[in-house]
Amino acid sequence: MIIEIPNVLDRDTCEEFIEFYEYNPQLRQTDDAQQRFNGCTMQTQFIAEPLGKKIRAVNSRLLTKAAQFYNLSEIYLDFQTINCWSEGQRMGMHADNVDQDRNPHWYCGWRDYSSVLYLNHNFKGGETVFKNQRQRTVPMQGTAILFPATFGYTHGVSEVTEGKRYTLSSWFTMDAAHCQ
Repeated sequence: MIIEIPNVLDRDTCEEFIEFYEYNPQLRQTDDAQQRFNGCTMQTQFIAEPLGKKIRAVNSRLLTKAAQFYNLSEIYLDFQTINCWSEGQRMGMHADNVDQDRNPHWYCGWRDYSSVLYLNHNFKGGETVFKNQRQRTVPMQGTAILFPATFGYTHGVSEVTEGKRYTLSSWFTMDAAHCQ
């Protein structure tokens, strides 16, 4: 089940995350293995204080919500990025822990849950679209969606037609060996 969690972050904190992303291009991903993310993502593990403390607070809230909603005794943060999709960009349909043939991804097959926290909503397009649930999530600043990372929750991002879409994406695991 997909859950929507309003007011995870206030407007000012969302804007702080966006400003940090914009003013630190040297921290953005430039890994050739995942070219579609080059220049569009920034790993949160590189974010220093005082913003790092706010990232940890968000993680705590999301982990608590996931544990409560999905009735989990243990859940850990695996990986997290700030993302920016500009006008004309989109993300095709995918699952976060398996490929199209349902084989586990070599780099994230242990992921159990995913979250997208919308840092802004002053753009057009960019909805998160869930294929099997026939659901579109309209981005609202400070709101997060949380969902299983499995094939059953195949999803994508519709094309951003105006402006920039900023999100904080998080992936969670029940396997302590893969926690960040």
